Amino acid sequence: MQPAKRPREESVRDDELYSLPIDVPLCPTQRETLNRVISSLDPKSSVVITNPQLPDNPIVYVTMPWERMCGFSYAEAMGRNPRLTQGEQSDKSAMRQIAGALTQQRACKVMMLNYRSGRDDRPFWNMLSISPVLHRGKLEFYIANLQDYTYHISKLVSRSPSQFCRSAEIHQCTRRLPSRKASLRLLAQPTPIETDDEFDVHLSPTAAAAAAALEGGSLSMKRLGWSQLSLDPEHLTERVLDCLETMGARYELVGGTADVDDVFVVNAELDGVAARVIVTRDPANEGSYRISCSRLGGDTFAYHEIFREMRRLLGDALDGAVSLMGARPGAVSDIAKRGGASGGLRLAPLPPPPPLVSG
Repeated sequence: MQPAKRPREESVRDDELYSLPIDVPLCPTQRETLNRVISSLDPKSSVVITNPQLPDNPIVYVTMPWERMCGFSYAEAMGRNPRLTQGEQSDKSAMRQIAGALTQQRACKVMMLNYRSGRDDRPFWNMLSISPVLHRGKLEFYIANLQDYTYHISKLVSRSPSQFCRSAEIHQCTRRLPSRKASLRLLAQPTPIETDDEFDVHLSPTAAAAAAALEGGSLSMKRLGWSQLSLDPEHLTERVLDCLETMGARYELVGGTADVDDVFVVNAELDGVAARVIVTRDPANEGSYRISCSRLGGDTFAYHEIFREMRRLLGDALDGAVSLMGARPGAVSDIAKRGGASGGLRLAPLPPPPPLVSG
């Protein structure tokens, strides 16, 4: 397919969406479906839409933020596969897992090293959420939401960043196309999207029940932590592990839970204190996440000292957070930026757990 002319008109500003070019090869149903999807997008979102009905799943639509993030114009990207941003250090295993998920028409979440304009000297860390777009249950498109995580990855102190592809069961519960502009946080949660309002779908459940079970069955139990976090749970978990490793803690990322839900459980031990850290969806705020910490054993004062040090090390990952103990929004981040006592935390670390990878 010949690339379409870049559909930028003088009336289109950088905070607006492109119109769908008339020369994009689509059947009438696909064109109607795609126009509905485009009308639901937030112009600030970095989004690419592909057509799996054509060979090699070519790009049929991008937003302006995608152009800036990936270094290709709409005209340059049109008709090409999204692999155009992959390069030498893009993880081959994650790439195979993406291909496998798309073959099975499954939604997936990806962290991968990509390259602007396909150039090896312009890498960036991409948190990618890929969702099938359905019409009456039939696959029509894939929509991918991109987030540049380069800055957040740079905050890792003791751990090397991992590339992964997750296709958890929580990502396979269909939701409807929103009637208004989809929020950036909603786009970051991959799941099949049904565009026909009359078609019966199995709507996505909340993760609150799973989180409650892991936390002992009661969300009212007194615990430390933060809610209303905007970073993705995979990266928040990576930051928690990085904090624990930096402090010299023994820790274990409990396997299995994240395969079915956005729930990541870390058991840790430091200075005779045993604790559990859970990263999960925030049941009170759609599109947000939370970190909760529970003491399983050991001295209470030592536990609070460890918690303060973890808060300091998490730093701006807690921007905009609300303490589970009721602090005002932003208060946790302000305290974190001022720092906290380390108290000479000591304990030789165990070998780190496997990278955060799930197929």
